[in-house]
Amino acid sequence: MARLELTRLEAANGQLPLLCMRCGAPAVVLREKRFFWSRPWIDDPYHVLLYAFTTRSVIVRMPFCERHQDHYFGRTIVHYGGGLALVTLCFLSVVLDWFSPFFIFMGLAFWLIPTVILYVTGIRAVSVTQGSISLIGVSPEFVAAHQASHQSKSARERSGSGA
Repeated sequence: MARLELTRLEAANGQLPLLCMRCGAPAVVLREKRFFWSRPWIDDPYHVLLYAFTTRSVIVRMPFCERHQDHYFGRTIVHYGGGLALVTLCFLSVVLDWFSPFFIFMGLAFWLIPTVILYVTGIRAVSVTQGSISLIGVSPEFVAAHQASHQSKSARERSGSGA
């Protein structure tokens, strides 16, 4: 999968090629997704307040094909549904007095492993600045079409300004 740089204007207005961002097939739907990004050094409890003020977000209107139109929905269900199931397992193990570290460990593994795999294989933000967003996990065909549209736009602007 490839990396894609978008301006905030392109992201917000959906000024993107009508190809699926996941596979490059013709798109049938535009989905809005809010991406959050924070500096990686904010990793301890003392920086929680700083995290709140330095986290950046941007909404991207992303084209998807019929197959990938629910790209984020399934991932969200696995993440939050699995987390809720794990908390329920922990609660029941204490209430029913059959607490076993093995069950808790297995529950954590069965939730954490798919969550990490889905995160790594999905489209995600690696950087958000005042004027742009960088996404990885994007289809190479989509990136090529995006770059081609930028080149044709700049060529039209040069020919129009040179007249």
